[in-house]
Amino acid sequence: MSERNRPPVIRRELGAKLRRMREEARLTIDIAAPKLDKTRSALHRVETGQTKANVHLVRSMMDLYDAYDPTLLDEVREANKASNPHSRTNPNPNHIMTGSSTVPTSQSEVDKYTSEPDAPDSLGDNEEFNSLLVEMVTDQAPRVFAVVIEHGHREDAAITAWGMAFEDSAYMVTADGNNHYSLTAPENALNYVRINPQTTPHLIWANPAEANLPANQK
Repeated sequence: MSERNRPPVIRRELGAKLRRMREEARLTIDIAAPKLDKTRSALHRVETGQTKANVHLVRSMMDLYDAYDPTLLDEVREANKASNPHSRTNPNPNHIMTGSSTVPTSQSEVDKYTSEPDAPDSLGDNEEFNSLLVEMVTDQAPRVFAVVIEHGHREDAAITAWGMAFEDSAYMVTADGNNHYSLTAPENALNYVRINPQTTPHLIWANPAEANLPANQK
């Protein structure tokens, strides 16, 4: 793997620690992967730091490997911050995020985020690689919420903003697209909504099953 495409050191060290835990439990990757609802390739990517390990997955690993580490979950959060642009604090909560340096705008910048098609560390054929991409997106997808304004006493309602909740931050945009907010938690979205005595704001999750989940679980 070329140096520019290597995952952050902290994530590689975490992956190596997770691999050692599995090996000390005398489990092969082929046995552990299905027990963790992962494919062999997906678990390999976690153990090499190529894919982020979320808190829910690491809790499952500690249970499966019978190896409780009280500091491990904090290490997971720190490793994820190293490559999560949404974990940065935005000093201006009304800052419009267009033009972010995290978005590649030229071919040379795009090349930084893509591997050469003939690279020796290619992850299988097209079908397997696409499957890994789908699994990665599914594992890391943010939770979607809306801010809904209730008018009167259940007389009417309207969506005023949409948001995404990440592991340690949230992002919101008003329904008209004019205002964008970086938030420390999705619940803070209600602080930026204009109301009057005749209106009541509500935070509504697009997937009701996620309403009571901690930010680091989906």
